[in-house]
Amino acid sequence: MDFDKERELAILKAGYRWSGIGFSVYGLMMSVGCVTSMLWLGGLFFRLPIGGPVGISSFDFWHSTLRAWTRVFATGCIFLAWTEPSWRRRSGLLLLLSVSDLALWFVDLAVRDGYLLENDSHPFLRSTLMQAMGWARFGLISSLVGSLALGVNNKSLEAFSKTARATASVGTIVWFFYFLEQVDWRQVWPLRPRPFNAELLLLMLVFSVMTTVCLIQASYMCLVAGRESSITTRAIRKEESNGPWGNDDR
Repeated sequence: MDFDKERELAILKAGYRWSGIGFSVYGLMMSVGCVTSMLWLGGLFFRLPIGGPVGISSFDFWHSTLRAWTRVFATGCIFLAWTEPSWRRRSGLLLLLSVSDLALWFVDLAVRDGYLLENDSHPFLRSTLMQAMGWARFGLISSLVGSLALGVNNKSLEAFSKTARATASVGTIVWFFYFLEQVDWRQVWPLRPRPFNAELLLLMLVFSVMTTVCLIQASYMCLVAGRESSITTRAIRKEESNGPWGNDDR
């Protein structure tokens, strides 16, 4: 029995199993984000809160709760999948961003329940940080999916990940201009948004549409990556059960 081959297959099986779980959960979470983003865009035109159409007054909070905790779990699985330095650097940064987002969620929870920051003057800053980290996550998850696509030899998924990275780059630029235009620079600290005007409204619409497009791309490629990982895991299990080492006795 070739123990090196057995060990290599075990490592590959564990890696693709963790990848399958992580990307699938991340993709499902992003799919929920797609729906809420489209609801938000619809509500923007009708001036309705996001919870209005679904009858939940605190929908934003519960959605952010699901998103924050699910993202940490999913990125943790992705981080555990492979030990290559490049993968660990990118997935580690993705995990760090997810944990940071969870920390901001805890601050929001404390403010919401009255345990912290009685006179909260930084909601805009926290919202801005979440948005900035979101665009960084789009780029990182696209890069990781591209690396996985190389491993499973899925050329279409690799090409799609490159397109998603390009879209995320454009979205980041749009968001940056929106941020610069949104801040009231007459009062540097704490950061506060200035009143809306036509130019700012247009930038917000473009930024929101770009966010929705990136969410759709990210959810699709993560779900495909999860499916490809699961298919590869089953193929490895089949190879193990068929005893591939017997071929060495030719």
